[in-house]
Amino acid sequence: MHMETIERINQDALSWLEAIPFEKWALSHDGGRRYGIMTTNMSEVFNSVLKGARSFPITAFVQLTFYRVNSYFAIRREHGASRLASGEQYTPYVDTKINANVVKAGSHEVVCMITSKDCFM
Repeated sequence: MHMETIERINQDALSWLEAIPFEKWALSHDGGRRYGIMTTNMSEVFNSVLKGARSFPITAFVQLTFYRVNSYFAIRREHGASRLASGEQYTPYVDTKINANVVKAGSHEVVCMITSKDCFM
């Protein structure tokens, strides 16, 4: 649906997107793993990285930014690798949501109302 919209607006953009494997940029195709945190509020991300560094000289500011971002990705990679190595496919947040939905779904009941027409309610 969205790809058709992109195609109508800009064929080159569609070709560019199709050249990149979907699992690299679309959560729906990531096989249950995330390559990073996809967020729509990038200002929050940058503000958290730059916290306390606004008054630094530019070289110290750039250096601090580099090391904080690098550290963030190294820690996230280690957490992800250890979860995958232990057989866990999802983050703790997603695991909690899935388990809650499984419990909720356990109370659902399908009742056959009209057997001759294969109609269920």
